[in-house]
Amino acid sequence: MVAAVTLPLAAFFVFGMGPESEGTLRVSGPNGDFTVEGAECARGAEDYDVALGRREAGRALLVRAESGATRVLIAPPGCAGLDCARALERDDCERFEALVRDGDHLANRYPVLDGHLRLRCASAADSSVEGSITFQGCE
Repeated sequence: MVAAVTLPLAAFFVFGMGPESEGTLRVSGPNGDFTVEGAECARGAEDYDVALGRREAGRALLVRAESGATRVLIAPPGCAGLDCARALERDDCERFEALVRDGDHLANRYPVLDGHLRLRCASAADSSVEGSITFQGCE
């Protein structure tokens, strides 16, 4: 006689929290007008910590400095690296809040990243960036 035991599927898997991100940044300037959609966030490569948005639509790249400050670069649609991204200067911003911190769990042996971006910037070069994005669990 064979006894069958049924266990819930969740008993075999531990589910982590996936990336959550929301908000938008509206960007206008010499590379045209576009919107960075915060619905996607990803841990960056060697040259940046977090990418918000999609490469084909425009992204915000966040770089943590050793001093604890966070640099913000705006990459227009199609920009593949930092060479075509434009750094935002705090002096050009009425509001500049950029925070990236280690989250409370790991993904692939690295802490996930949480934080937010709240900007209202205008430069003399007829460029502006305005909006906010919050993110949690970027891996």
